[in-house]
Amino acid sequence: MSKFLPLSEFTDAESYRLMPFKLSRFSEKEHLISNDFGEWTLLSNEAVQALVNNQLVPTSKLYRELKSKHFIYSGDITLGMEILASKLRTKKDFIVGFNSSLQSGRPLTAFGQGYPSDDANLYGSYGDTYYILTGCSAALSDEGLCAQEDKQYRYSPRGSVGRTPWTFNLDLSANYNFTVSDIDMRATLNVYNVLNGQAVTSQNEHYENRRSEGLFNQYYGAAYTWQSPRYVEVGFEARF
Repeated sequence: MSKFLPLSEFTDAESYRLMPFKLSRFSEKEHLISNDFGEWTLLSNEAVQALVNNQLVPTSKLYRELKSKHFIYSGDITLGMEILASKLRTKKDFIVGFNSSLQSGRPLTAFGQGYPSDDANLYGSYGDTYYILTGCSAALSDEGLCAQEDKQYRYSPRGSVGRTPWTFNLDLSANYNFTVSDIDMRATLNVYNVLNGQAVTSQNEHYENRRSEGLFNQYYGAAYTWQSPRYVEVGFEARF
């Protein structure tokens, strides 16, 4: 009596069954197939025809690859579905996601404190303006002041000095669902600003000192705010 079964007992039958998968064209010569279990592979046009027409040879490398990735199945289909169901449950229990954004910079302006006219109907003498004092066309008074009609201004429209940098952000998340003593639980991990970008999002735009036209503000151009640095958030939830 032989102690071992012959090799033929471990060889797949010539026929096989197709498992559910998605097929999409990758290029003129290749197709991408994928399934709900996270498996994928690239097949030539000829290989796709052989697959769907049940022409793959059980001893071929492609056959073994597709079977190991659950695109095809031979033998007891019930056992195969149980294995796939278990694999799908595991995949759904652990979920990984991400969120990313790319934002253009905001316009930058050099604000002044004066205005070419002292007409109260045009300018209420308070707040920032788009005019910067550059000089005086006449002699200064004994007090060292320039008459309003002699003041020379440079118009500084909104966004005339550039923009803040573009801002890219990437967040990652991971959720794991599990059960302990019939209590549904979830553990979460969120990582914000994974790349730890530190782009400037706003800066000092007051070219002249407050209520002091003609006097340069030493803090002009200094950064006000930046991207939030990388940080991690851990959570735990129990539902009962």
